[in-house]
Amino acid sequence: MYGGVFVGLPYNPEDPYTSQGNGQGLVAVKSLYDAQAIYSESGLPDEDDIQRRIIEHYDPFHDTLEKQVESNLSKFGYNLVYDVHSMPSIGTSFESDKDKARPDIIIGNNHFLSGSTPLSMIAYQLAKDFRLSVRMNEPYFGGFITQRYARLPTKSYRDETFGDRGSESIQVEFNRRSIGLDEETLELVDPEAFSYFQTYNTTLMQRFSEYVREKVHHDHP
Repeated sequence: MYGGVFVGLPYNPEDPYTSQGNGQGLVAVKSLYDAQAIYSESGLPDEDDIQRRIIEHYDPFHDTLEKQVESNLSKFGYNLVYDVHSMPSIGTSFESDKDKARPDIIIGNNHFLSGSTPLSMIAYQLAKDFRLSVRMNEPYFGGFITQRYARLPTKSYRDETFGDRGSESIQVEFNRRSIGLDEETLELVDPEAFSYFQTYNTTLMQRFSEYVREKVHHDHP
C-alpha cells in the first residue's frame, strides 16, 4: 500500500477539489491539513512522474478492486468493502467540526446510500461495547472508495431489506490520538491504546464476516 503523499488512492480524479491549485489530488504537493510544501522547488514531481504514479499505482489499485467487487457479485450476489482511515483528533480549519474534539471513531456510510443500518450498527454497537466514543457520518460520511464501490439494490439502504444483488461499503475513521499516535510525528507512543483498537478492529472484521456469510447463505442456500 502507498501513502497518500505518494499517490492518493482514496481520491476521485474527476473531483474539482483535486484540481483547484490547492496542492491536493492524486499526487499531492502540499500536506492535507496545514498546506505545508511536501517537496522542495527542485524536487516537485513533474507531469511525467505524476502520470507514472497514476498509471503504475493508482489505476491498478482501482482496477483490481473493481474486478474483485464484480467477481464477488457474480459468484455470491453480494460484496462488502471495508474502508479504513485515520483522522486528526481535532476538527481542521476547512471541516465542519473546526476546532472541536472528535470521538474515537467516526463511521461513514454516505448517509445510508452505501451501507445499511444493520451493517453500520455492527460497527457502532461494537464501539459502544468497547466503551469508545462514536459518531455517524459527521464530518466524514464516506469518500470516493466508499461511494464508488457501493452497488445499491434500492435507492437507500436505510430502511430497506437488502436485495439479491448489491455491494455495501462502509468507512471507519480512527482518531489518531485515541489509537496512541503522536499526531505531529505519527509515531506510536501508546502501544496499549493501539493494541486495544487492534482488538476492536479484529472483532469488527469477525462480525462483518458473520454478517457477510449470513447474507450469502440467505441468497445462495
